[in-house]
Order: sequence, then C-alpha cells, then structure tokens
Amino acid sequence: MVTRMTIATHGYLLSDSTDVESLQLEVCEAIRKGGGIVTVDRVQGAPVTVIVSPGVPVLFESVPDHDGQVAQAEVGDSLDDWESYL
Repeated sequence: MVTRMTIATHGYLLSDSTDVESLQLEVCEAIRKGGGIVTVDRVQGAPVTVIVSPGVPVLFESVPDHDGQVAQAEVGDSLDDWESYL
C-alpha cells in the first residue's frame, strides 16, 4: 500500500518515510490559519512544496501498489496515471 495525497486535482504518492498522520495535522493547521505551505516528500522526484488553503479539497487515500506499478506510474499530476494499475 502507498498513500496518495490529492490537493484539488494534483496527486502525490507519499514516500514510505512520510509520517502521514503528522502531514495530515500539518495540512489541517495550515488550513485553520487561512492557508499555508506544506512540503510533500514524494515516492519519485524531489520533495514538492504546495500551498493549501480553505475551500480546496485535500484527500489522503491508501492505494494498493501491485508490484510497484503505482509508484512507477507516478510521473504527472493526472489522477488517471495510476488508476489503470488498480
């Protein structure tokens, strides 16, 4: 299983070292303050810094990763990139 964080329509597979609960709390705190910047450590590529704000949906979901195929598909921001592997 891998955890995918989606902000509006942009999805990020979180690295195995990410403390998902801490990241969720960080996102909630930023939203409570009216918005803020959060750094996301991704499976592939360098960490990305994102802005979260009230009114923008943020979704955390566990995704089965069959033989690492989901992680390999995580190249773009399209939600369709990984759905064909499920």
